[in-house]
Order: sequence, then structure tokens, then C-alpha cells
Amino acid sequence: MAFRPEGPLVEEFWDNLRRYGLYFITVSTRAIFTIVLPIYELLKNPITVILIIIVFVGSFYLLSQILTAMVGVSEFSY
Repeated sequence: MAFRPEGPLVEEFWDNLRRYGLYFITVSTRAIFTIVLPIYELLKNPITVILIIIVFVGSFYLLSQILTAMVGVSEFSY
């Protein structure tokens, strides 16, 4: 009786599943907020905005060069 679709264990399962989903959403949004807040504070100063842009562009360029070399798409020959 407890394992049927209308039993108390199934209702408890769906209640736990809902609570874990809400917990995941709460933890994820808090983590994103914690990461974005210091960056937002740095964007108030124009000099740090320029430095942040340079760091992001440089990181993207470095990552693309590394991945291109790893995959072997580049035309570089030894």
C-alpha cells in the first residue's frame, strides 16, 4: 500500500525531490551572486573596467590558442 502511486512514501519522495530542487536553485543563485558582486564593485572604476576587459580578452585569446594547438587546426609546421 505504501509503494503505490498514491502511497505516503511516494508523496514523501516527491516532496523531497521538490525541496532538493529548491535547495539547488538557492545554492546556485547564491554562488553566482557571490562571484558577480566583487566584479560589479570593480566596474565602478573606469581603470579597473579597462583592466578587466584586457584580462578577459587575453584569457580568451590564450585559451583559443591552446585549444587550436591541442586539436591541431593551426597551420604551424615545425
